[in-house]
Amino acid sequence: MKVLSLEDIKATLDLERPQNLERVIAAQEAGFVAFSKGQVVVPEVFYMPFDETRPGGLHVKGARVEHEEVYVVKLAAGCSDNQVRYGVSTSQGLMIVGSALTGEPLVLLQDEGYLTDLRTALAGHIAAKYLAPREINGIGILGSGGQARLQARYLRSLTPCRELHLWGRTRKRVRACAEDLARDGFTVEVASSPVEVAQRANIIVTTTAATAALLEAEHVRAGTHITAMGADAPGKQELAADIFGRAARCVVDSRSQCVHHGDSHYPVDLKLIPERDLVELGQVIDDANLRRPDQDAITVADLTGVGVQDLQIAVAAAAPWL
Repeated sequence: MKVLSLEDIKATLDLERPQNLERVIAAQEAGFVAFSKGQVVVPEVFYMPFDETRPGGLHVKGARVEHEEVYVVKLAAGCSDNQVRYGVSTSQGLMIVGSALTGEPLVLLQDEGYLTDLRTALAGHIAAKYLAPREINGIGILGSGGQARLQARYLRSLTPCRELHLWGRTRKRVRACAEDLARDGFTVEVASSPVEVAQRANIIVTTTAATAALLEAEHVRAGTHITAMGADAPGKQELAADIFGRAARCVVDSRSQCVHHGDSHYPVDLKLIPERDLVELGQVIDDANLRRPDQDAITVADLTGVGVQDLQIAVAAAAPWL
C-alpha cells in the first residue's frame, strides 16, 4: 500500500495551477450529480463525540460509485478549539483508497484533515457558483478558523468583489483570520455581530460550531445567498428555521442527512417547509431550472458533507498510484 504524506498530496494536486483546480472542481461536481442520481453507495455516517463539554468528535464516512473500481473510507476528527488549546489544526484525519474489486487497500492518504477541509471549501465554491447573485457586492464570513479562510479564498475565482465582512466569537482569532485574508487580497472589515455581516453582504458563508441560530430571516437582505457549513452533527445550528421559510430555493448536499442533522432539520421539524422542497446540490448542478430563480431571491445551501466528496478528492490525490 502506498503511503502519502500531506506534502505528497499537495504536490500531486498542485492546485496553484488553474487547470488542476478546475479539474478537481469538475470531479466534485460530477460526484454530487452521481450522488443525487442514486449512483453512489454511501453507508450511514458514524459519529462519536469526544467530550460533551466542548465541540468535537470523530466522523467516519465512506463511498464508492456504482460500477467503479475503487472505494474510499475517511476518518475525520478534531475539535474547534484545537488551535487555541493544543496548537494543532482543528481538522485531523486520514483517508484510504482501496479496490472495490478485491477490497485491498491501495493508498493511505495521511492528509491531516487537509482533503476534508479542501473538499468542504470546494463545496462552498460550487454552491455559490450556481446559487449566488450575479453581482456580489459584499462577502460575509461567520467564523474565523481554517474553513473561514478557505471558503473566502475559493470564492475569489467567482467574483471580483474583495470586500469581506468577518465575524467570530474570539477577538484574537478573528484578528488573525482578518490578517490572513487581507494578505489574500481582501479588504476585511471585522463586524460586531452576525447581523452586521448580513446587513453588508449578499453572499454569506457560515463556518461555526454554533448550537443556536446566528441569523434570523429578518436579518437577511433580499438577493442574498447563504451557504451554511457548520451544522454537521446533531445539536448544531447556524441558521434560524424561518430563513428557510423565506428562501426561494433551499439546497442540501444530502436530503436525508441534512434533515437529520443539518440546519434543514429545524424548518422541516417545525413544518415551516416540507422535506420535498429541499433540492439536492447535484440536482442544481444538473438542472439549470433549479438554480437561483431571480436576483432578488434568497437562496440557502445547507451542506453537511457527503462521502462522495471524499471519494472524488481522494481519488484525485491518489490517481498516480491507482
